[in-house]
Amino acid sequence: VAFPNWLDKWLRARKSLGIMALASAGIHMIAAVMTDHLFVDFSYVQSTKGALYQGSIFSALLSLIVYCALGTTSIPSVGSNLSWREWTFVQSKLGIVGLAFGAIHSGLMVWALGDLPNVKAWPYYLPPAALVITCAALILIIIRIILAIPIVSKRLDRIRGGT
Repeated sequence: VAFPNWLDKWLRARKSLGIMALASAGIHMIAAVMTDHLFVDFSYVQSTKGALYQGSIFSALLSLIVYCALGTTSIPSVGSNLSWREWTFVQSKLGIVGLAFGAIHSGLMVWALGDLPNVKAWPYYLPPAALVITCAALILIIIRIILAIPIVSKRLDRIRGGT
């Protein structure tokens, strides 16, 4: 089975997309710190919405840490010191873990802000952007799980191997 040309182009574009995602996450974190939304009073933290909000912040922090590890291994001098197995693990497994933490962050934030249960408050019944992004991330995670099924993964391994 020949390696598809479109797949080759997509795989080459992923590094640029990852670097843009890391920069976006860093800017998002800096904006959150500058707007003092991270610092809430203790009575709010004890409420259900406050707990969801703090869980969202925690998952965002974990996601940023994972993405920083991914970005660090993308630096040629660091990546060249890793074995192929280590580099592949970091780039394939940690990427989906970072995406999962990001989806948890976005989903908890949507729930904590009250956007999810209150459908009638959506303008023109269009969902908030954070909810759409969360759904897109969850769809991607489901696709990755499907691709990890042994029947599908064996076929993908054959394509990667050029046979």
